[in-house]
Amino acid sequence: MSRKVDAERTQVEPVEAEFERKRGVTAVEVEEGLVHISVTLPQTLAQRLGVFRALAGAGISVFLIKFHPDGIHFVLRDSFVEKAEKVLNGLGLPYVMTPNCATVSVLSSAMRDLPGVMAAIAQAVYEEGVDLLETGDSHDAVTLLVKQKDAQRVATALKKKFGL
Repeated sequence: MSRKVDAERTQVEPVEAEFERKRGVTAVEVEEGLVHISVTLPQTLAQRLGVFRALAGAGISVFLIKFHPDGIHFVLRDSFVEKAEKVLNGLGLPYVMTPNCATVSVLSSAMRDLPGVMAAIAQAVYEEGVDLLETGDSHDAVTLLVKQKDAQRVATALKKKFGL
């Protein structure tokens, strides 16, 4: 705010101030050393919760969780693989592990207010000939799961696409 002072009064005039976060994609980040796991099981909530409780009980953190009609998918850091195999084998459930994965996250303070951002992300990834294993989104990010060997190439393509 600026002030004009005269002999009789002080007048305060508004000055534009930027208080809203900048819109648009602001960064692309990569996390390597991840494993994607698909567990086949019925759609019963009790069995699905049982898997997550057993993993949590073994001190294993999971993320990028997806519920599918034939089972559940999730990601964990490769340092938890041996523990996860013990837990899943102990539950007697069929599962498939895909090692050597990475996430590439596209960050924005207002992701859900950016029309066409997913189309631009998909175009950049597919132009690189990379398969997406999973995707996830939140209010400030779109996260892509890809093979680790492709992660830096995807990140570079996304940075170019968004002018970073």
